[in-house]
Amino acid sequence: MHLVDYPLIVSRDVQAVLSAEAADVPLAVAGWNGVSGHPVSLSPELARRVLQDTESVSFRDSLARLAPERDRRIFGASKGTILTANTPEELAALGLARGNSALK
Repeated sequence: MHLVDYPLIVSRDVQAVLSAEAADVPLAVAGWNGVSGHPVSLSPELARRVLQDTESVSFRDSLARLAPERDRRIFGASKGTILTANTPEELAALGLARGNSALK
């Protein structure tokens, strides 16, 4: 898995979310200072329910309907888990303009 619009995610962010399996959490979310970010991990049961959901219009909507707060846990990770970049300008604002050595 690689979230191209979250270019500052590092391996420990992924490890934080993967630890959810041991914590038996239906929805594990990487986050920073209590703010939800990416990546996320769904339990097999929640993943099945999301795939079968015909009422929601988006993945986010489906998670909101099917995973109430009591079924969620934010795992502390880096600030990169909440910093998105969907345009060249947003990449530049993060210091990741094309040709920047941080992208290599």
